[in-house]
Amino acid sequence: MRWEWWQVLHEYAFRQLAKNISYVHPRNISFLLIVFLFSLHTDASWAPIEESTLFVQSDLIIQAEITEIGVDPRLPENLLAALVKIEAKFKGEDKQIYILTPAITAARVSDQIVLQEGQSGFWFLTKSNLYPGFYLLNHPQRFWPLSQSDKFLQLKELHLSGKQ
Repeated sequence: MRWEWWQVLHEYAFRQLAKNISYVHPRNISFLLIVFLFSLHTDASWAPIEESTLFVQSDLIIQAEITEIGVDPRLPENLLAALVKIEAKFKGEDKQIYILTPAITAARVSDQIVLQEGQSGFWFLTKSNLYPGFYLLNHPQRFWPLSQSDKFLQLKELHLSGKQ
């Protein structure tokens, strides 16, 4: 498990608080306040991907719905496999698609993208190098809800006609 700096500070602060529960020194209160204020601003920051490069950088582009999320024996216990039902395929050849997603019991970090059963839309997926046969959704722009179908169709036409 990879610890972020703010997680280490939280752990230290809570241990100090537990040691001195009967008396909290003003210095410890200041330290706790600083730790909690910094932890409020630890959301992931994503660099935008140009929409036209999504087609180039994706190994698989599909319109699909997540039908099931579950344990796969080929994966460690902190990862789950999301099985998708393909409605349309625009790039790629695989017939059965599994997308990696963090397990509910796993510790979460702010840059993880969590999938849900019934989630439907356009998926721009990349192959996992670590787990063959699985795909990654490694950026929020790699999933578009069905409400963006007009935008997707325009991008698809632009890409397929070579007018980038």
